[in-house]
Amino acid sequence: MYIPATIASFLLSLVPLLILFMGIFWLREIPTWQQVSGVAISLAGGYLFFSHGLGGSEAVGIVIVLVGVLDLPASVFWDGVLPVSRK
Repeated sequence: MYIPATIASFLLSLVPLLILFMGIFWLREIPTWQQVSGVAISLAGGYLFFSHGLGGSEAVGIVIVLVGVLDLPASVFWDGVLPVSRK
């Protein structure tokens, strides 16, 4: 059920990547070459970080943290895309 703080921190650092992908798909923004190379470096680092495998109980904790990680960019995205009508 528990995961080390380093894994949780690493997963939380994925938020900018998710915001970039949401911008591509929903806002039709085209990323610059610097952004694409940053994504490639981040994904390569993630592969190296998790290449050793996970323990049985770590998988549950990672899923729980990933739900929180997905919630943050979704709320940032929707707050910026959907205007609030003020009376």
